[in-house]
Amino acid sequence: MPSAESWGNLPILRQPLAINWLITGRCPLACRYCYAEDLMRSRVQEPERVDVQKIAEAILRYSPLYVVLTGGDPLFSPFLQTAIESLSGKTGIIVDTSAYTLSKRHVETFRDHGVGVRISVDSARPRVNDSQRVVYSELPIGARRGGALERALRGIDLCLDADVSLTIQTVATKKNANDLVDLGDRLFRMGVKSWRVFKIAPSQLRMSDYILLVGGKTDKGGTYSGRKKDGPYKYVFKNLVESHRLHWRSSMSLQLTMSESPNSVVLVSADGRFFTESNTAQGKVLIDPRSPRKPSMRSLSTMVDMAGHASRYLNLEYGF
Repeated sequence: MPSAESWGNLPILRQPLAINWLITGRCPLACRYCYAEDLMRSRVQEPERVDVQKIAEAILRYSPLYVVLTGGDPLFSPFLQTAIESLSGKTGIIVDTSAYTLSKRHVETFRDHGVGVRISVDSARPRVNDSQRVVYSELPIGARRGGALERALRGIDLCLDADVSLTIQTVATKKNANDLVDLGDRLFRMGVKSWRVFKIAPSQLRMSDYILLVGGKTDKGGTYSGRKKDGPYKYVFKNLVESHRLHWRSSMSLQLTMSESPNSVVLVSADGRFFTESNTAQGKVLIDPRSPRKPSMRSLSTMVDMAGHASRYLNLEYGF
């Protein structure tokens, strides 16, 4: 997306730009900051093929600019290809994944349908990355294929070799703050063209982990060096901006996402219900309780902060 300066006035949105479709609750990881835990695993019913097709039709009613296939990990859905084929040619498609089970066959499907891929990596050091992006304790032994970083790096190579559009996503926390510049250097040397760094978001089911990962302080009460009111992310992101200016800007873009509006996202669960994040409490809320699988545009524009949605998805925060 263009930089914030090029937009002038913030556009008034009539429909969502992006819809995040959690097509499965299954995932090989149990990330300590996972915001989707309340819509995963046994908390949601897994869809059948016909359900996936119907959910795709429901999503397309809102004419989003693109749909993010996420989860859980969408690679764990037996109907990922069905979802892609149902959306292909009608909207943009992005797959968010840990790449833990990414295969050449997946990559070929993504390339054939023009699907963008976003792979999550939090540190170039296995100990740090894998302490945040933890392999799920109940993942069967036969399905385990090493640590999260090892599998993510392999997935990055697969996508780069196949010339699939690739973005790396990173969640900045107290634990990996000092690793982020080194991670940027590693990604730059690998040939990654796009890197997106997020501030950690509170999760209803993982509040104890959230408190540890942000150091027990909110942004406004951070303990990093510099002005206290700036909080930890100002410190971390300042270093990234400077490193990008000096070293990476020739071939790798950097986006720093600091959205403070929890209800700026549209989420569709594996069973087809439309949610957003609550702006008054932790957790998800139905966008339209009377019609949870086909919410009215009025409910959507009322429950979702459309200005925050525009800021989040039109690159109006920190893009370089």
